[in-house]
Amino acid sequence: MNRKGRQRARRVVRLLAGDEYERLARIKVHSSEFGYDPFGLEPESAMLAYALLRFVYEYWFRVESFGVERIPQEGPVLLAPNHSGGIPIDGVMLAVDLAKNMKQPRIMRAVVDNFAGSMPFINLFFYRCGQVIGAKRNLTDLLKQGELITVFPEGHNGTGKSFKDRYKLLPFNVGFVELSLIHRAPIVPAAVIGAEEQYPYLLNIKQVAKILNLPYVPIPLLSLLLGPLGCIPLPTKYQIYYGEPIRFYRDYPADTVGDPETIRKLAGQVRDRVTQLVAEGLGRREGIFGFSPSALQQRLPQTIQKGVASARSLLDRAISRGESLLKKPAHQEPLGAAGEQPPDPVEELARTCTRLESTLQNRTKELETAIAALEREFHETAIPRAASPLPGAQRQHTPSLLDILQKPGSAPPRRAQARSSSPKGSTSPKSGAFPPDPRVHSDHPR
Repeated sequence: MNRKGRQRARRVVRLLAGDEYERLARIKVHSSEFGYDPFGLEPESAMLAYALLRFVYEYWFRVESFGVERIPQEGPVLLAPNHSGGIPIDGVMLAVDLAKNMKQPRIMRAVVDNFAGSMPFINLFFYRCGQVIGAKRNLTDLLKQGELITVFPEGHNGTGKSFKDRYKLLPFNVGFVELSLIHRAPIVPAAVIGAEEQYPYLLNIKQVAKILNLPYVPIPLLSLLLGPLGCIPLPTKYQIYYGEPIRFYRDYPADTVGDPETIRKLAGQVRDRVTQLVAEGLGRREGIFGFSPSALQQRLPQTIQKGVASARSLLDRAISRGESLLKKPAHQEPLGAAGEQPPDPVEELARTCTRLESTLQNRTKELETAIAALEREFHETAIPRAASPLPGAQRQHTPSLLDILQKPGSAPPRRAQARSSSPKGSTSPKSGAFPPDPRVHSDHPR
């Protein structure tokens, strides 16, 4: 990966691993300026693989680990577990367990067979996660760097065992004992319980394996019933046990590697210790999938009671929900998209009546204003008053426009019209009479 790819990988690891990211970031890696170590290990790829495989570790195989504190926190270490399972998932679970449960997490440098280096894409994945080909020079350089190396002394023959030979360890190879004596590295025996039953295969097609340059091609039994789904490993219960470190270099000098009989004897001692750990693990486990029939019989009533209680609680909630729905008014609608209760029609009608009442009051005020304006205009035009009334004339009440409108059909009272005075005569007007209005027509009724 380039620099941006590594940054994205770290963000993904931080998202998936959560609080464990800080622990993973403390892992010491002898990387160069290009982001890889001399064997191809890339810290970001290793952390990303751990973040993804952690879910398989926790939820599929449900791994339990015992004695991980016995592994030295620093310096060269050789881990020697049993090997089984048809496909090397046990090595993957060991790597995740060491990174997860060690106080100071360490990257496990597992030794893979030579055929894995010729498999496209898979070999690159192994290199980026820290695995190496089992050449003596590679192991020597890693031990000089103080790495934790996992060797599988049974080799690939351990994973190719049949189901009837499960948990029967094959003779150990002796190369790891020689490395321990030369580089003064302690050997930690380990036992993996549960991998033998994860991939029970029916037969091994040797002809296809020879063509593909593989040690074996197992055909799982369940593939005959489930097809491709039968190739998925079964969710067996994993248990990993670590023994006390064995330090042969305290009693045997480095030149003991020249004595094959002594080296085979020491390898046999490691095998016996691993066999003892396997027997202890098989005696402790409750079953292939993590429970035994007797334990299941004891736990079944409790499980049934819990299930019944949960079902009863769900039923009670459903009944209460149904009763609340039945008590709901008929006009009430379900909650809208925004989660708000629709308005009550009665309240909506009351608000409408209030708005109508307010509108009616406003219109009434506007009508009264218009009537007052018409009244002023009527006094100014239709019934004008004289500018200066005659002396002795009595002023009569003038009806308003509102009085006229309130008494339809009634004419306003007639005013006493004074006789017109001739310019030549000096006739005095009658008492209470007004001078004639020149705008009134001559045939106006008096």
